[in-house]
Amino acid sequence: MVLLSSVCGGRLSSRAADVAMTHLVTAVVVVSTLVQMASGSEPPVRAAISWVLIGIGCGALYFRRRRPVTVAVITLLACGIYYPVSVTDGPALAAFALALYTLAAEGHFTVSVALAAATLLAVGFGEVVINSGHRQIDDVSVAMLAGWLISLVAIGRAQRTRLAYLHEAEQRALAAEREQEARAAERHRGTAADRPRTPRHPGPQHFADQCPVERDAAPAEQEAGDSGRARRR
Repeated sequence: MVLLSSVCGGRLSSRAADVAMTHLVTAVVVVSTLVQMASGSEPPVRAAISWVLIGIGCGALYFRRRRPVTVAVITLLACGIYYPVSVTDGPALAAFALALYTLAAEGHFTVSVALAAATLLAVGFGEVVINSGHRQIDDVSVAMLAGWLISLVAIGRAQRTRLAYLHEAEQRALAAEREQEARAAERHRGTAADRPRTPRHPGPQHFADQCPVERDAAPAEQEAGDSGRARRR
């Protein structure tokens, strides 16, 4: 449901993309292992152990964002047990590859390099010491494995750097926008403070109201003057 709703929304969310990638890797490992087991013969006990290890390695991928170091270690140990036990060597290493990439992408660069180096040392030890009489991996395959692991770590590191740069650019853009809004608000306040106040002048109605008063006052003053002159006589 999460995957379908995210696709309908136009693009996959981060969590849905992780789930989709986990399903894809699990499907590749399971289908390839089934094809190889069908074409060969493997004892039931070894086959059961192999499927348990595949389930552990692929199931741990669901938590690769929450616990990247733990998931990388679990998938590496599962692969380290799976390949000596299983007769048909399936692509179980794909689970560790995805976990290693996630480990580097989440910022654990030193740990990812250490696990990649431990993987190469374990492969070399198994080929030189344990299987010295009949090697299963030649030097070219070991070199290709080393390049593959280094590429996974480098791509994860580049993805981490890219996301950090995008986050920093987004924060700078938000800070510049907030600063622009603050300056605009400050200019608005300054304009309102400097605006002169318009004086209030008496309007035409005021003068119209005063005219009858003045007209009424003129006869009264005249009568008062006539009365004063009469008394002086």
